[in-house]
Amino acid sequence: MVLSANHPTKMNPEGNDQTFNNVTIINHLVLQPGCSLLSQPGSVLTSGSTVNTLNATGALTPAMVLGGILTSTTAAPVAATFSTGSAFVTALTTLGVPLFVGLTLLFRVINTGGNSFVLTAPDASITITGNATIATNTSRAVSMVWVGGNTWNVYC
Repeated sequence: MVLSANHPTKMNPEGNDQTFNNVTIINHLVLQPGCSLLSQPGSVLTSGSTVNTLNATGALTPAMVLGGILTSTTAAPVAATFSTGSAFVTALTTLGVPLFVGLTLLFRVINTGGNSFVLTAPDASITITGNATIATNTSRAVSMVWVGGNTWNVYC
């Protein structure tokens, strides 16, 4: 099943498939445009249509995560600090995406640079589990799971 979202629509009261600003929600499964993979209910699957680059230590913003692909090509080490959990909640609600516990943002980090790329937490609103260091010439899928309030668990 391939689903695509090309125009915003409003939530229908029956709880069927809905589209909000090019993000489709299918009974609590959220898809970005162009997505062809269905995962567990509660997932946000990004299309990978927006490639963002972070070549210096800095903020990993909601827009970068929602883009689906993050690259680093610099020879210097990079520490990417997630924006706060509340920034992710605000970004999603601004898009009109209804939040529910278990909502998952999936994205990929590709490090072709000459040094490591490290994901870091800004505060207690983001908890990182797993190896948050992406070695040179490797990539890693990363999942951010909303657990309520402004709190997210990140799995690397």
